Amino acid sequence: MAGPALVGKVIDGRYRIGEIIGEGGMGAVYAATVLQSGRKVALKRLHPELASDTDAVRRFQREARAAGATGHVNVVDVIDLGYAEDGAPYLAMELLEGESLASRLSRGRLEPGHAVDVALQTLSGLDAVHAHGVIHRDLKPDNIFLAAEGPQTIVKILDFGISKMHAPGDVTDNLTRTGTAIGTPQYMSPEQARGVRVVDHRVDLYALGVILYQALGGQLPFRGSNYHALLQAILGSEAPRLAVIAPMLDAGLCAVVSRAMSRRTADRYEDAQEMAKALRPFEAATGIPTPAIVRSIPAPDRTSSATRPSAFAPRAYVATSRDWSEKRRLQLEAREPPSAYAPTQAAPATAAVGRPRVKGSFVLAMQSALETREGAGTWTNSTKDVPGLSGMILAVGWIAQSAVERWVGTLSNESLLLLGADTANVLLPRAHRMMLKGTSPRAVAERLPDIHHRYFDGSVTEVTCGDTEHVLTFSEDPCSPMLMVMLSGFYAATLRLAGAETVEPRVEDERIRLAIPES
Repeated sequence: MAGPALVGKVIDGRYRIGEIIGEGGMGAVYAATVLQSGRKVALKRLHPELASDTDAVRRFQREARAAGATGHVNVVDVIDLGYAEDGAPYLAMELLEGESLASRLSRGRLEPGHAVDVALQTLSGLDAVHAHGVIHRDLKPDNIFLAAEGPQTIVKILDFGISKMHAPGDVTDNLTRTGTAIGTPQYMSPEQARGVRVVDHRVDLYALGVILYQALGGQLPFRGSNYHALLQAILGSEAPRLAVIAPMLDAGLCAVVSRAMSRRTADRYEDAQEMAKALRPFEAATGIPTPAIVRSIPAPDRTSSATRPSAFAPRAYVATSRDWSEKRRLQLEAREPPSAYAPTQAAPATAAVGRPRVKGSFVLAMQSALETREGAGTWTNSTKDVPGLSGMILAVGWIAQSAVERWVGTLSNESLLLLGADTANVLLPRAHRMMLKGTSPRAVAERLPDIHHRYFDGSVTEVTCGDTEHVLTFSEDPCSPMLMVMLSGFYAATLRLAGAETVEPRVEDERIRLAIPES
């Protein structure tokens, strides 16, 4: 059949494509299944006809780097980055169930405590991405997802396609131009509305202030009959006072929202942690109510026609020839891939198809921990004969777990426990610091499987929490005994970071036991 759908095909030898659940002008998002583990994921794929568009590919890769670098529970997790057989890049992400905040707000405003809960989780995710030098720049209700995870609802920040990444020595971002407003106008900060090129992380805090205003007050702060009128309102008008349009609200909560939306950057909160501290007194005693379950994933590009179905609604259609053309595939197979798709840009070749893998950010934390304790150059010297660890490691990439197991197998148990603890002290305060603050060791212990799955894609874990002991059980391709020893040190340090004074780890068969002696 000419122009068959991608549905049912296997991508990169790893993913079997299921139904399409979102489509835009630059790509499509599918439900997919990992062949080796059976895990369901969301696979976001750039249209093959854009494979030679350097800007489109760079935006796509930037989303992977921005979302994948944090490993934070409130940021959608990028599981894999690679290239399909026809040269089109793809991202594999966690598949979410729930609804967007936009969908929830379409049914009316939130109760104050619930709105604050959403904001606090969003701030936790923003704190992590800002710590990595990433500014979202397009935060809005469509990009805040209320994911149902059992009885809980977890906020996930989505769509980093126009995010800005800052690091020492960064070159100018050629994907944006001075005088061009970047973002969704209703949630733009005044500096974005003016087209200012250099903005900082406080544009995200401003956007969250607008989202809170809308969630609490039932309306947006600024309106305009067209795009330019809206920008003028943001730049020159005063928003109706939240305390006036919603007089039942606590005056202190209204003041927090007002400060977040300050026109002058210097008048806003300095960072996500300061804003979270100001909001915490208004937190609800109960969590966010779990929304109705709607199958969904991060929205793809938003530049296609207005008739495109919402990325957050149920679907009963499949992709057609636009996304997978046999003629296009044969043309691409007949020539070498463009330089943008050199092997170094894809997932590391050392990660064998269908085998357990470790996320690059975890391996980089191990490297930093080792060299902090043993001195610079220790990692390079000790891994030079280990394929997969001796070359360049990308935080968003994956390394074959067998390579990590081979290396840790050369260390003593005492060294492994220290390395695990040091790795936790490097990685967790950076990627999960707000999750660890103001919580209990038991609450963090209940999240250990979630933390594990962010950095290890082979083994499946579950946790049993007791009064004085928490047991983490591994199944389906469990880790090697030596890696289990290192992980026992890692998870013991995790509980200590959450406030446990003493944690005694031990490995028993395919279990890690974390004992917390009674004081």
